Amino acid sequence: MEVKVPKIFVNFRKITTKILKESKKPLSADEIIKIAKKKGLLKSKGKTPEATLRALLSRDVSKSDKKSDFKLVEKGKYTLDK
Repeated sequence: MEVKVPKIFVNFRKITTKILKESKKPLSADEIIKIAKKKGLLKSKGKTPEATLRALLSRDVSKSDKKSDFKLVEKGKYTLDK
């Protein structure tokens, strides 16, 4: 049985990957959302996209059953796991 991933999570993942690839330093979820909005990449209708991204990153990194694309390098700061 295939689990359907909500489209917003797929978009957040793509946006986060793009921004972290371009960044020279680790970023927090708040910083990623701020950059995404500034670049016009995020069209979220939600009130707290920062909290959504924070939860997505935290869950993605902590899952032991798969390799995450992201790496927690310090409290609340993420980079791509190369």
